Formats: sequence, C-alpha cells, structure tokens
Amino acid sequence: MNHRNLIACLCLPPLMMAADFWQEKDPAQWTEKEITRLRTNSPWARDASVEFNMGRMGNSPGGPGGGPGGGGMGRGGGMGPGGGLGGPPPDMGSGGPGGMSSPKMIVRWESAAPLLEAEHGTAKTPVSEWAREFYVIVVSGLPAGGRRGGEEASDGQGGRNPMGPASMKEVTSLKRKNKDPIAPARVEMLPTSNGSLIAFLFPRTDPIDADDREVSFESGMGPLGIKCKFMLKAMTYHGKLAL
Repeated sequence: MNHRNLIACLCLPPLMMAADFWQEKDPAQWTEKEITRLRTNSPWARDASVEFNMGRMGNSPGGPGGGPGGGGMGRGGGMGPGGGLGGPPPDMGSGGPGGMSSPKMIVRWESAAPLLEAEHGTAKTPVSEWAREFYVIVVSGLPAGGRRGGEEASDGQGGRNPMGPASMKEVTSLKRKNKDPIAPARVEMLPTSNGSLIAFLFPRTDPIDADDREVSFESGMGPLGIKCKFMLKAMTYHGKLAL
C-alpha cells in the first residue's frame, strides 16, 4: 500500500472499514451493541425525514394536503429499538413552526431476515408470522397521539383522530419508480419492552425486487409528513435481497 492509500484508509470512519457483522457472524454471536446498530443505523433502519405543515390539520388526517409531503422540512434523528408511541411527547425545541423541532423517528424494515434473526434469544414478536405474507415496516419515535392500541381514537367531536394509526394507514405507502404505490393492508401496534411501535403491513403480492433500486416509505401523522428512503442494493443478507 502506498503512502497516499494508507492516509486515505486512516481517514475512513471505523464503521466504513469494519465488515458488516450481520454478514460475517452467526446471529447467535451478535452482541447487544451490534443488534442496536442493526435496529437503528443499518440499511434496514433509517432516520426519517419529517416535514411540518400545520395546514394539514384542516385537511385529510395524514400527509400534507392529503398525502405525505409538505413544507418546512426538518431532519429526524434516531431512537433505540423500543421507540415510543407510549413514551413522552417529542421535544419541542427550536427548528419547526412556532419553535417546534421535528420528532426523531426511525423507520425500520422489521420483516427483513437479519431483523428476524435479531430476535434470537428474546421474546418472539408476531412479525415472523406477519412476514410470510407482508413486508412489515415499523416506525419508532412517534408522538403520543397515536398510541391507543390498534383502535382509532376519537377527536372528541365525533370525528377520527388525525393522530391515530387508522388515519395514518390512509396516507401511507411504499413507492417505487415507474410502478404503482403499495398501500398497507393492515396497521398493527407492536408491543416492546420500551413501549409500542406502529407496524405497517404491506402485501407481498406486488413483489419488490432488486431492479427497483430504491423504495420510499411515506406516511403522515397530524401535521407531520414522514418519509424514508431505502436503497435495495445495500439490503442484502447472505447474497439475497432481504425484505
């Protein structure tokens, strides 16, 4: 190795130099730290981009103007694997309208083989059963407004709660270039040791393959639009696309 290449290698972040543990190690040997990384910062777990559009509160209950996407983008950060529909409301510091900051959310492809392997030695969740028919994607870090089990809460005036899971279902989809969006067939609450996650179940009847290159998850909750892009080339596990 010449001097220039040596300097370039030394400048690489440690995670770029290290082999992906999920490709190199048996799942039974994965450490808690590695599993946390898989669940929060891996090809299957990405920070969501969160958009504020307060005008959405007077429109449909999901994305801005009836779909996920609107004004005032703020970058969402990561949370641990438990994440929290049952946790405290998001930080309302500076950054968003009226001084609010974007909630920090993670979107995770829970039905992917390495995520299912990460359940080894822990209490099993329903995801492995759901994964036979559905792509299962979970969102952590949502505000507390959508936490009432699988039921849609009332807005107190006889209408639907714009912060509830069923309202989110209406504006959630997986999008691929030059193909029809895939809508979720079901929305479920997924209990964890740190609270509940909201799980979107997308039917596998319209298969996603490597030629699609990338898939965008889009959803909404009250005044929030939620987006997350997944790069399929990176989502391989033992040589196969893992979704």
